[in-house]
Amino acid sequence: TLMKGCGYPLFIAGAFVLNVPLPLAEHGLYLISCWLTVRALRPLLRCDLWALTIYGLLVWQPMSYCIAAPGGNVLRQNLYTPLTLLIFSGLIAFYTRRHAPTVTRVGWALLLGISLGWFWLTREESIWIIPCVALLATAALIPMIREKTTWPRMISPFIVATAGALAPILTVCALNAHYYGWFGTVEFRAPEFIAAYGALGRVRADKPLDRVPLPREARLAIYKVSPTFARLEPLLEGRLGAGWGGPERQFNGGMWVWALRDAVMDVSKPHNAREALAFYRQIADEVNAACDAGLLPAGPRHDSFLPPWSDYYSRGVRRDFYGYLRFFVRFDNFNARPMHSIGTFSQLEIFRDLTRWHLSASGSVPELTTPRSHALSVWRIGALQDIGGVLRWLCVAAEAAGAIAWLWVVVQSLVRRRWPGYLWWLASAALGGAAAVFLIGLLIHVTSWPDWRPLRFSQAYPLLLLFAAATVAEMFRAPDRTRSPLS
Repeated sequence: TLMKGCGYPLFIAGAFVLNVPLPLAEHGLYLISCWLTVRALRPLLRCDLWALTIYGLLVWQPMSYCIAAPGGNVLRQNLYTPLTLLIFSGLIAFYTRRHAPTVTRVGWALLLGISLGWFWLTREESIWIIPCVALLATAALIPMIREKTTWPRMISPFIVATAGALAPILTVCALNAHYYGWFGTVEFRAPEFIAAYGALGRVRADKPLDRVPLPREARLAIYKVSPTFARLEPLLEGRLGAGWGGPERQFNGGMWVWALRDAVMDVSKPHNAREALAFYRQIADEVNAACDAGLLPAGPRHDSFLPPWSDYYSRGVRRDFYGYLRFFVRFDNFNARPMHSIGTFSQLEIFRDLTRWHLSASGSVPELTTPRSHALSVWRIGALQDIGGVLRWLCVAAEAAGAIAWLWVVVQSLVRRRWPGYLWWLASAALGGAAAVFLIGLLIHVTSWPDWRPLRFSQAYPLLLLFAAATVAEMFRAPDRTRSPLS
């Protein structure tokens, strides 16, 4: 229950209650997020044609409709991506609407805060967006300080945004405290869970395995010194372990966290989250104590999901960096074609009813397929595939133009000895956010499991295009020697 954030499940429930098909709700929210981003930017653009061009670029980027086979297209990235743009639109409005009436500024601040809070509840690696928020918030504050804006007017949007962000997060924490005995959002952010995972990961094996954070050899050694972890041995080395790690019970980084959690739940049978986390804390304390006493070959204490770095991982980064970067910036592996539906009639029926949408064809349950709608879907998806195959190259061209424009603005700023304008800082924040998403994906790819899916970069694709649009718009802005920095 507390393994993944509740942001997307709540969105599914909301769409269901409102009788809106889930795909339409997701794409509708994405369209709104693109519109609000351009709306926030409009005061900095030369004309409506610029605004329309940026909107079209964001809306038609092909990864906004990409099936992440084999997972299908009911995935939390479909909410995560528009939330990313909504956060950026709120941050942009901090700057462009700083002279607007109070009601307007409060509205944009609430948009930023609620989007940021919901964003935090949707995925667990959301820390990557914090530098973007800090940079754009600073870029909005500097002009207000130079303009000698009063302190209440200056900080009130930030207070409203902070309150808006905390409201959904604290509500979820309070509900979890009431129903599960723990004030928090998900176990992935619980110090006890992180400590247990990190303690197990610091134990070294004589023969490290590719993308396996805790080889079986290391687990067998830990069982001998940690009574709490030893209780998991029958499961991890038995049928449960075979289900997650194959007959050799070697779990890659993507499977190990699930195998560990399943084993703890089955063995400890906790009544609430507090008892489960106490079990993880006991594992962490025993394993760290054994490592510190020299009973296990281990590195320093490591409370993190990232495995202790080694030359092996460095070689993996050097091997795959350029190929992975090329895969990302070229919008490779665009796919609009879903796989056949898999499952029993009852499973697929629930899936269809919750999404209020037709399913792809199912060989095992042909009665769920309606021939006429299926034929129309085949034509529509084929058209999407062809259109996306062309548009991805338009996106690549936009990225190239953006990179040239970004460097041009830097050179011109050095020549004129002035800071670049706000659009350049916005582009830099968007590029930094995209780069952070890319690096997280690369680390997971190198350390945990091979991951060549566009799904990994869903939220970063529109940021690449926002970077391109903002830098090109900044390059073509008429130079004004009287305007202040960040204007």
